[in-house]
Amino acid sequence: MMETQHWIVDYVIKTLETKKHVNKISSSAVNKLVVLETAKKVGLQVPNYYLSDNTDDVVLNKTIIKSIAGNAILQKFEKETDAAIYTSVVRIKEKEPFFITFFQEYIDKDFEIRTFYLNGKCWSTAIISQNDKKTRIDHRHYNHLKPNRNVPYNLPNEVEKKIKVLMEILDLNCGSIDFLKKGEDFYFLEINPIGQFTGHSAICNYNLENIIANYL
Repeated sequence: MMETQHWIVDYVIKTLETKKHVNKISSSAVNKLVVLETAKKVGLQVPNYYLSDNTDDVVLNKTIIKSIAGNAILQKFEKETDAAIYTSVVRIKEKEPFFITFFQEYIDKDFEIRTFYLNGKCWSTAIISQNDKKTRIDHRHYNHLKPNRNVPYNLPNEVEKKIKVLMEILDLNCGSIDFLKKGEDFYFLEINPIGQFTGHSAICNYNLENIIANYL
């Protein structure tokens, strides 16, 4: 019965994927490590990274850690609020080994860029997060009293072309892509296939909701 159910569901998914869609169920769960390696192959700049179960080779204050599995939300009990896993700078070395962790070179950026991608087109937003200590490492540590400035931004054509190649290889027609801008360099970080976009759409007057609706 379970095997039969598997093939019925597989048929439904494949049938739906022949229709217009914003990403496919079969390719929307991306592997961050595969994405980074593919990004390098298409010519995008990626901060140096590695996996380790210790901090022996970590350069303190110049290395960050982040989740491989996406933005997990840790649920707390009773009246305590939920907690999210944020990007953090490694400040001290651990004496004992731990579970395999993703380490990456810390880029002292000028600003961040969130790019929404749909069917070969890009809409980008510059997030001026570096001047605020609270948002410098991870802009999701929102400063609600003094929010980061967000402004429309145009990536160079050559970067947008590489994004298109990357998304086609990964079989994604939609997503939100994060970059760091440092001098003349654009450092690729990751893709969020869910493609959170409403905040940037409103701030930059991109009207992405209408663009998606018209496509569908």
